[in-house]
Amino acid sequence: MHHTGPDNPRSIQFGRAYGQSMEQDNFINADNDKLCEVDAPRELYSTVRDLHLWCEALFSDRILSRSSMDQMFTPYHSVSFDPSLKYGYGWFLGRDFRLIGGGTPGFRSEIWQYPDENLHVIMLWNYEKVDSHKLFHTIKPYIR
Repeated sequence: MHHTGPDNPRSIQFGRAYGQSMEQDNFINADNDKLCEVDAPRELYSTVRDLHLWCEALFSDRILSRSSMDQMFTPYHSVSFDPSLKYGYGWFLGRDFRLIGGGTPGFRSEIWQYPDENLHVIMLWNYEKVDSHKLFHTIKPYIR
């Protein structure tokens, strides 16, 4: 992974997208997240290619042991916003898929994985208010 690391909005990252927000029905550059300047938890930047490598490594058990993977993807709790989902360690778990997402001012990301099919859909946006679930469910019939 050569295009992933701690984000610092003050440093120049060639090809970095600017985060967008909406103000009075106009797009504007989003404010920087205060966490970007804190060593932990820190903000990260990445690319779809690097996240693809990360997903491939997760599928192949090169990152975590099988036991750790089983614990991470075991459903422990229900979630209130979608009764069809459960929650594992960091991942939302559906019947045949899992998803993880994040966001910060001006950005949103989600990864949807179908482990039985070795399929992952990586979505990155430079607008934090995108309805990623609506978009995913719109394209889902075309990816399976």
